[in-house]
Amino acid sequence: MIDKNTELERLEAARQVLLGNLFIEEAMIQCNIKDKRTMVNWLKRAILVAAPESSGITVSGASAEAPLITVESRNKGADQLQLLVDKNKDLVRYQSLLNNRINELEALIAYAERKFKIKIRRMK
Repeated sequence: MIDKNTELERLEAARQVLLGNLFIEEAMIQCNIKDKRTMVNWLKRAILVAAPESSGITVSGASAEAPLITVESRNKGADQLQLLVDKNKDLVRYQSLLNNRINELEALIAYAERKFKIKIRRMK
């Protein structure tokens, strides 16, 4: 069983992922979570804990640790979570692609500076 502070930290990290402020991998590192399935469970819990009334999710019971929800709302929440996870994967792939392109351009600039003995980048 994890202590209350760790639980609150993980819920907050999951909330930040859902808001788009953190990548799933960053939240896993921040909370020392090794398995993505564990992070997905925390994301589901964060959705349930912070479910707005207008979302159609019916939460009954006062316990935030194990809320009771309807099957329909669980499916809707799972669909929303899957969309967010897919979007996050796409963003991570795109970020990786951009980082690779930056590295390639830096290598080309370095080669041009050596080959033609010119300064393309200004040193500060």
